[in-house]
Amino acid sequence: MAESAAWFCLALSTDGIPLMKPISKIRKRDESLLFLKQLVKNPKSLGALVPSSIVLADFMCRHIDLTQNPRIIEIGAGTGRFTQALLKNGLPSENLCVVEIDPAMCAFLQKNFPDIYIVNGNANQLSDLLPETWTQADVIVSGIPMVNLSFHDQHQIIQSCFKILTPLGSLLQFTYGPLSPLPSRKLGLRQKRLGHVLLNFPPAAVWKYWKPASHESRQKRSPMNRLKHQGLHQLKRLKKQSLKVLRSHEKN
Repeated sequence: MAESAAWFCLALSTDGIPLMKPISKIRKRDESLLFLKQLVKNPKSLGALVPSSIVLADFMCRHIDLTQNPRIIEIGAGTGRFTQALLKNGLPSENLCVVEIDPAMCAFLQKNFPDIYIVNGNANQLSDLLPETWTQADVIVSGIPMVNLSFHDQHQIIQSCFKILTPLGSLLQFTYGPLSPLPSRKLGLRQKRLGHVLLNFPPAAVWKYWKPASHESRQKRSPMNRLKHQGLHQLKRLKKQSLKVLRSHEKN
């Protein structure tokens, strides 16, 4: 009975003994009714006809190194599909903060995830919403339908996110369209499409965004990048020397 009432993920304690970590199971009926109610009330705030699939949530989790115990902020959590996946994949509850703008969905999340810091508010004011101990985060997972927002609103949210993220931090965002949901160049970001998830309705794509200076500076400091730079410099020098030799032969 207990196993049917909760979902579990397997974790290892420090002494190697397997532990079963319980995770509150979202009641499907309550979730569906709440989602339908909010869809009728404000369809643009959801961006889909049904909640995201667990397959999509797990796909996003696979692109986060949870073994490093990162601090993660989830914005636009909805009914908690990504919240549930992060916990199921081993993220400690104290390493997750959730921000949801809709009061009804926020109450639903607080009921189903009582051990997590969940706050009702706008993602464009993250620094004002998070606990005092949360001055920085490593990853932000976004379920906000960015394509439905104006550039002004997108810009405010992105500024708020990267004000909290560490220099090497990144934002993960899913979308249902073929193109990037954010105008990364106008927002001063780099982007990468991580892949598609067909087992979602509708099929979704996951994108990663980061600030170029932080990641590129790390690449410049890497030994491999320095060797590559030195090799290119030597090739240019050899090319110049070869041209000089050819010209001298032509004159003779």
